[in-house]
Amino acid sequence: KAAWARQDRWALRGSLTLALLVSWFMAGPAAQDRLGEAFSLAPIQVGGLDVSVDAWIDPPAYTGRAPIFLSAETRTVEVPAGSSFIARTAGSRRAPVLTRRDGAGSERATSTAIGDSVWDSRLAIADDATIRLAAGSTRQNWTLTVIPDRAPVVRLLAVPDANSSGEIDLQFSVVDDYGATAYALELRPETDPGAPWERIEITPAGITNLDTEDGVRTLLETAQHKLAGSRVTIRIAADDAGGNTGRSPELGITLPSRIFLDALARAVAEQRRNVLYAEDVAPGMAYLADEPERRIERAPEGLQFAARALDAITDAPTHFFDDPVVYLGLRASVQRLRRSRQQADLAGLEADLWQIALRAELGSLADAEAALRAAERALMEALARGADETELAALFDAFQEAMDNYMAAMAAEAARSGEMADTEAQSLDGAALQEMLDALREAAELGDTADARQALQQLSELLRNMQMQMGQGSGEGEQSDPISEAIQDALEELGDVIGSQRDLQDQTFGLNQEQESGG
Repeated sequence: KAAWARQDRWALRGSLTLALLVSWFMAGPAAQDRLGEAFSLAPIQVGGLDVSVDAWIDPPAYTGRAPIFLSAETRTVEVPAGSSFIARTAGSRRAPVLTRRDGAGSERATSTAIGDSVWDSRLAIADDATIRLAAGSTRQNWTLTVIPDRAPVVRLLAVPDANSSGEIDLQFSVVDDYGATAYALELRPETDPGAPWERIEITPAGITNLDTEDGVRTLLETAQHKLAGSRVTIRIAADDAGGNTGRSPELGITLPSRIFLDALARAVAEQRRNVLYAEDVAPGMAYLADEPERRIERAPEGLQFAARALDAITDAPTHFFDDPVVYLGLRASVQRLRRSRQQADLAGLEADLWQIALRAELGSLADAEAALRAAERALMEALARGADETELAALFDAFQEAMDNYMAAMAAEAARSGEMADTEAQSLDGAALQEMLDALREAAELGDTADARQALQQLSELLRNMQMQMGQGSGEGEQSDPISEAIQDALEELGDVIGSQRDLQDQTFGLNQEQESGG
C-alpha cells in the first residue's frame, strides 16, 4: 500500500476503478461484446459502410400467419407463442450478437455466415422478451409480447346415441385459436373415478360436418372395447398443433355394445370378455417337465373358465355348427388358451373371438361387411384430405365393388335363413343405392367433398339399416319401405347440392368467357 501511495499521490487508482465499474454497469449485457470489439484486431465494418439489419418474426407454420417484418419504427410487437426471431445482418466482419432476455434468463443466438459479411441469427420466442442486437456500431432493441396458444374449448352438443352395431354417435363443438388437429374419446368406469382414462382415437375418416356451425360429428365403434355394455364416464379430447389439449365436461353413459341375436354368437362374445378381463399369469408351482396339457392350470381363473366354456360349446359340432369356419376357429382358440405360457401368447385372441362371433351371427356377410367398412374408411379419408380425381375414382370403384359384394352376401344370407324379402323391393333398394352412389361420386367430382363425406356416411348407415331389418324379418316386403324412403330423401338432398354446384360452375365459366372476350 505504501508503494501504491508513493506512485499515486492523488489516489487516482480509486477513481479509475470506480469509472471502470460504472462503465461496465452502464454497458449492461453488451459490456463483454464491446470490450471484445475494442481489443479485436479485425475490422468491425466492411469498407467503412454502415451495417444494415433486416429483422422479422416467423410465426409457427400451424398458425397460418404471415411473417411479421420489423421496420425501423417497429420496436414493440405482439407475436404468437413458438415464433422465431430472425435477424439478417450485412456489412459486419464480425458475427453480430443477438441476445434474448426474458423471465427465464438470457440466451445468446448462434450467428451463421451465409455470405461475405452477411450473418443470419435466430432465437426462439416462448415468453415475453426483450431482444437486443449488437453489430459493429449498430445497436437495436425490440420488445416482444407473446400471444399464448390457448387450449381448445370442447363441448358436447347432444347426449350420444347408439345403434345395434355397437357404435356411438358423437356430436361436439371445438373452438381453438388455429384449429384442432386430433380428436379422441376418453373413458373410464363410472364406478372407479380413480381409474386411468382410456383413449379411443377418432380418425379423420370418421368425421363429418368438420368446422361447421353444427360442430363435429362422428360415428365411433365401441363394441370391441372391454367396457362395452357397462356404465362409463366419457369426455371428448381435442389436441391442437401447439401441443395443447382441451377436454369437454364429463358425462356418464352406458358404452354401446353390439347386440348379438344368435345364441352361439352371444356365448362366444361372453367368453371373449373373460379373455379381455383376464389378469396376468401369477408365478406358480414349477413343473419338472413342460407338460403343455397342464399349462392351463397355471392360468387365471377367467382364462380357465373361458377354455372350459369354449370346449363345451364345441363338444357336438354335428348338431350345433352349420358353418365349419366357426367350429374350427373355436377349437383353435381352445387349444391356444390351453397351451399358452404367458399373457403375451394370447395377443390377438380377443380379436379372433370377435370375428368368430360376427361369423356366427352373420355368416359370410361378416366378411363382406368388413370389406365394405374398409373401403368406406379409405374413401372417407381421401375425401377428407382432398385427394385428386384419379385416386378418388379408384376408391369409388373399390367402394362400389365392396357394396355390390355386401348386397349379394346379404341376399344370400337372407335366402339361407328363409327371410328373403320381396324381390321387387330388393331390386328397388339396389337401384336406389346405386343412384345415390353415382350422385355421391358426382358431388365429389364437382369439388363438394364436405357434402360427399356426409352422403357417404348416410349411405353406409342405410346399408347397415338394411342388414338390421333383414335380421328382424318382415312380411309382404314391407321392410324395404322405410329404407326406400330414406334413400329417396337423401337423393333429393344430394340432388339439390349437386344442382347448386353446377349453377356455381356455370356462373364461373360464364365470367371466364366474358373476361377472355374483353367483357
